[in-house]
Amino acid sequence: MSGSDHLLCIGEPIWNAQKNHPFVVELADGSLDSDAFETWIRQDYRYLQDYARLWALAGTKARQEARMTALLGVAHTIL
Repeated sequence: MSGSDHLLCIGEPIWNAQKNHPFVVELADGSLDSDAFETWIRQDYRYLQDYARLWALAGTKARQEARMTALLGVAHTIL
């Protein structure tokens, strides 16, 4: 068994639990409570702001222009 197949095998219960989580199921079928959805959107927005900052910070540390461009491009895409 390859390394990636092994990881897929041992991770399958976690993957299935995520796919079958009530929040994910309700989001997918459109039955998620609007307050829960709004809370998720607000949290995700804050997370993405910090995630973009992380990529931008990495871009400021890059020594090569191409790498800087790529990292800052990711930050821009996230925003």
